[in-house]
Amino acid sequence: MFALSVSFIAAQAANANKTFYVSVPGRSAAKMWLKSLVFIPDSDGAVSLDGTNYITVTAKNGSNSLGSFNTNTGGTALVAGTAVAFSLSGEIEFTALTGALTVDSVKTGTGAVLKGIFVATFEQVHNG
Repeated sequence: MFALSVSFIAAQAANANKTFYVSVPGRSAAKMWLKSLVFIPDSDGAVSLDGTNYITVTAKNGSNSLGSFNTNTGGTALVAGTAVAFSLSGEIEFTALTGALTVDSVKTGTGAVLKGIFVATFEQVHNG
């Protein structure tokens, strides 16, 4: 088995929802497991907890949710340079090159903006 990591930049416009897509790395048609996904806010990507103006971020494989976090009261504050790891669950197998990891960022209220980098690590499924 081998692991591959993919990084992608997230830059969400103020007061707009955003969907990010990343192609799954690996050899053609290989089955890949998503092993980890983290978000690291950049220097102007800090977001405080707020019950009115917040972001909900959800990772998906197709329509299947794999994990999420939010900056609502009781959620996760985003601190510049501090990684937020997704607790992954659900269907985590992807097909290399044709599969896509989707990350939705949905805003409630105004002011909160998702800015930083995502790092996704995939591992090839061993086929016996």
